[in-house]
Amino acid sequence: MASQHSSGTARPRERRHAELEAEQRHARALVQCLGQPLCAGNQARWLDEALPALLDAVERSRRQLQLDQALLRDAPTALHQALLSAARRGVHLALRGGAHLAPGAEALRRAGALLGTPPRWQRWWPWPQHRSALPLLVAEGRRAFIAPGGTRAPALLLEGPVVPTLQQAFLYDWTQRLQPALALPPPLLQPVAGAQRLVAVTPAHPQGAQQALRGALLQALAVAQSRIRLALGPAEKPGPALLRALYQAAWRGVDVQLLLSRPGRALALLQRAGADCRLQGAAPGRAMSGWPRAPSPDAPPLGPALVVVDGLWAALGTPRLCDDPAPVLLDPEAGAAFELQFKRRFDAAGAGVVA
Repeated sequence: MASQHSSGTARPRERRHAELEAEQRHARALVQCLGQPLCAGNQARWLDEALPALLDAVERSRRQLQLDQALLRDAPTALHQALLSAARRGVHLALRGGAHLAPGAEALRRAGALLGTPPRWQRWWPWPQHRSALPLLVAEGRRAFIAPGGTRAPALLLEGPVVPTLQQAFLYDWTQRLQPALALPPPLLQPVAGAQRLVAVTPAHPQGAQQALRGALLQALAVAQSRIRLALGPAEKPGPALLRALYQAAWRGVDVQLLLSRPGRALALLQRAGADCRLQGAAPGRAMSGWPRAPSPDAPPLGPALVVVDGLWAALGTPRLCDDPAPVLLDPEAGAAFELQFKRRFDAAGAGVVA
């Protein structure tokens, strides 16, 4: 009986040791790829829908707001009105725009918001091309929202010391490619918000961000030992390097699940290696051959890209980790939340053979 009891208590310890070993392995890979230490004392929360939290943050703001114009494209009237009210009551509102104004951007400018747009020659000049950044909203320098799917899709809420890093990256990007000049109010003291660790990259050049963050993703897949959950965003397809990393992981026995928005012939290699590939937007059981002409009526709407590796390494908006700093979470609690969201989408997706 004593031996059984001792072996029973050893199993949780062994699992905990394996979790710590996996966390240390991913932490070393992240630090090596990104060239900066992990940022501790943060809290990251998954939001099933971004809109309620965004409205609350805007309505509570009294000093400063920074946001991307992309958040206005599908925003309801309530968010437009909340932003207009904030600008009219004297909140320093900076709206990061692009060559084409989103609905409501001009109204915010007339209400007192600072609208950043590229110089006139860059609006039609084909180079350099700047891909749309991950939509970001920073409220009072204390809370940051990342909503790749818009205001009605899931989002990530961040609090803690990582928020000023994202805010400074917002300012750097504005300075490099937008006008007029932007000067942010003095930063507020950032209290420790939680025990979660994450990384936000602030590169010296956008191309450096692309290389560092893609390298971090590929390295995380290379050191994965138990499972990989990867969902691509709408109209995204995996590139050769990502396909190769997923194939190698599946071949060495890692449980790989891949959620796609479009079929592709190269993905048949992944299935032969043991990966489970499904197509979101198709009814369960539908074959993944050819383009679906229209989404299935019983299928959920396409969600933003996300990735979870070994239940620890998690990011929202991946593999679009480029141009702007994107937080990479290294936390089992956050990883569990990401995996739950992935499972819901994966179970509702159509399964079949990629042709």
